[in-house]
Amino acid sequence: MTLGIVGVKPQILKAKVIGSKLFVKFEDGRELYTPKKLFPFLKGRLGKIFIADGETIIFDNADEVIHVSELLGRYEDYKYSFV
Repeated sequence: MTLGIVGVKPQILKAKVIGSKLFVKFEDGRELYTPKKLFPFLKGRLGKIFIADGETIIFDNADEVIHVSELLGRYEDYKYSFV
């Protein structure tokens, strides 16, 4: 992952679902609210939310995760490709 706008690697500090939004707080002070509808799997019960390595949001009751690059851009870093 490349460095962010202030020269630091973006690290997720906290994430939670608030109503129809996903809230993410980063270690450098940035806060992001994004519509849940952008991540269809967020419709169901999610259970606990975990942060892995400061880069991935894991939901206890979901089969999908959200990577920091999906929130901040850099599609080339996270797109699925066949091996």
